[in-house]
Amino acid sequence: MKKVAIMCSAVVMIVAFMGAAFAGGMQSKDMKASTSDLIQNNYSVGIGYDYNQQKLEPKSTGWGNGEVKQNLIYIKGIYTIDDNSEIYLKIGGADLEIKDGWSDSDFKDGYGFLGVLGIKKTFYQQDDIGIGFFIDGTMYPDYKETKSISGTDITAKYEDIWDITLGIGIETKIDAATVYGGPLFYITNAKASVGAGATYLGQSFTVESTSDYESKGNVGAYVGLDIPLDNGFKINIEIKYKDLVGCSISAVKKL
Repeated sequence: MKKVAIMCSAVVMIVAFMGAAFAGGMQSKDMKASTSDLIQNNYSVGIGYDYNQQKLEPKSTGWGNGEVKQNLIYIKGIYTIDDNSEIYLKIGGADLEIKDGWSDSDFKDGYGFLGVLGIKKTFYQQDDIGIGFFIDGTMYPDYKETKSISGTDITAKYEDIWDITLGIGIETKIDAATVYGGPLFYITNAKASVGAGATYLGQSFTVESTSDYESKGNVGAYVGLDIPLDNGFKINIEIKYKDLVGCSISAVKKL
């Protein structure tokens, strides 16, 4: 119920934020004017939701592949450095589900703290065509779930999770909106463990097995749409492919 409440609250916030943005109507300024406004104010803030899916493989023998699904809810801050560069920070929460993590069910755990730091830069601009890149790093929370199997409590953990993503893209304008996309290069790492407690001759101890995990693939793709609106609002919709398809939606306002 807690997880559902958090997700519903996030959706309501995003819809309300987007509703306020659309109430202002579509922005008629050209790309350079919009960028100039952002530079003058330097800062933008927003909220967003990501749905991520990815396949991971173990570095140790005897462990199976993992198919990970996550919901990310966050606030986003952007600082514009110059005409072509910006730094962004995302702070929020992320849950985790691993398909068939247990022999009879999925591994699941709720939301924990999420942090993302990245930079975006355009290095070529000619008329309405731009070429650039972004790179960001993400730190995820630790997760665990305990199950009782044959009277013994078994605890599975998924910890020390991080990833780095590099995207190289080309963008062009369609009326006031900007369409972009290109290849993705990424690395994901995590540590999985499973353990059980026991008592023998009055001594309590834990038997545990661990394995490092990494992304099964390292090359994907992304495509997105930026929609500028009046009053400094902007809506972004994006689809990413990292072995599996994920998507995101966010709303940002210039301060």
